[in-house]
Amino acid sequence: MTTTRKKKKGFFTLATAAGWTCFLLLLLFVSRVSFFSSFFNERYVYYPVIFLAPLTHAWGVWRKRGYRLYMPFAGNYIFVTLQAVAWIAFALSVASVFLHHFLLVEELFALIIATSFVSHFCVALSFHHWEKGENARDIARVFITSMSMTVLHGLPLIVFSMLLALAFFARPTVLVALLAAYAVFTRRLFPSDADNTIEIVRKFARDVLMVGLEEWHGEISIVRDVGKEEDEEDDDEEGNGRLIFGYSPHAFIPHSAAWLHLHPAFERLFPNRQVCTLAASIIFKIPIVREIFSFTGARSVSRKSFSKCLGEGKSVMFVPGGQSELCEHAQKVDEDEVVICMRHKGFIRIAMNVASDYQEKIRIIPIVAFGESSGVRNIFKRFISKKSYRYFGFPFPFIPVGIYFTPFPTRQSLYYAIGKGVSIEPNTSQTIEAIHKQYYEQVRTLFEKHKKLAKNSAHLRLRLVQS
Repeated sequence: MTTTRKKKKGFFTLATAAGWTCFLLLLLFVSRVSFFSSFFNERYVYYPVIFLAPLTHAWGVWRKRGYRLYMPFAGNYIFVTLQAVAWIAFALSVASVFLHHFLLVEELFALIIATSFVSHFCVALSFHHWEKGENARDIARVFITSMSMTVLHGLPLIVFSMLLALAFFARPTVLVALLAAYAVFTRRLFPSDADNTIEIVRKFARDVLMVGLEEWHGEISIVRDVGKEEDEEDDDEEGNGRLIFGYSPHAFIPHSAAWLHLHPAFERLFPNRQVCTLAASIIFKIPIVREIFSFTGARSVSRKSFSKCLGEGKSVMFVPGGQSELCEHAQKVDEDEVVICMRHKGFIRIAMNVASDYQEKIRIIPIVAFGESSGVRNIFKRFISKKSYRYFGFPFPFIPVGIYFTPFPTRQSLYYAIGKGVSIEPNTSQTIEAIHKQYYEQVRTLFEKHKKLAKNSAHLRLRLVQS
């Protein structure tokens, strides 16, 4: 039964290809020697071939059960690949016809015929691999995720290029007016210290990006380490209290700080919590970039935003090392030193103030990430970033590169160790320095313990610096 069915399938594919090829030859013959030659002169005689792929596609809709006109990433991997090649070739054939028709490029008939036939045969051949019910949705998720992360990595450069193009083509007065109107409108509508979350964006991140990230990196592990067993009861006392998550180290682009709290494993560890990510203030000064981050729920990292998030009963995710830690980011994939900057103490002062204002315990919880720092790196040397940060307040220039110097992040597993945290009681007598010391002792302990458990991290060395 199975063998017969496959033969029928193969026969159908070959018959479809042969049938449409005969139709093409007949159409070309008629267009050259008959009455229709008045409609197809020497210049346009090859244009009908571009209709082969759409007609073959329509034939499949008519003959194949479950086959539809629009079904992105439905079917098995081979079917999806053949369909992708077919429609890319079809797009090239249409573009070639456009260029040829408007005399932009001459002698394109060979390319028109070649791309049309490739498109036609790939669509016909894909029928052989079509099975209703199969799908390649994971391919879609990985593709969407990798492209999304790549665009986010290069977004500042993309926006800069767009503004440069506008400056080149538009009049200066028009450009200034547009930017001024945009700045006034967005600052009033989406202030950087307010909650501008769009739920559909968070849903996209949770339902699509999370699955794609798992497929891309192979494994994402999120573990909680509260120390001794007797400390677990104290850990359960967190209840619905306010938490501050300190994420370290600051990778070149620490995108995990933006999505980590949306991961199912994190949500199981900290259920029923709203987590607000605080990002560098410079992000909220770049057009388009600020809106994208705002819509995901991120806010500018400032004293006002920090206090406002905690005052709203939310938890906070931020990178204590800041941009000074970014300047120490690894330059090579195999670099074995991880630098964490301890200079900032303002987050401890804010936590103490909020705990006293609301008479509620606040816990500052360290998170140590393994695998992200070497995922994306800057092609420019570290000392350039340090110099620019010292003089301008933010490090530049930067061009993010990942695997094989492409914009795609390196495909390696990610591991996140979450500590017990340091509790701050209302009106505590502890000093900022004492809490600061406890916090970074936990960071060091987490790093040394879990680097042996994370993949490809046992060789890493931690260096804590004050500057």
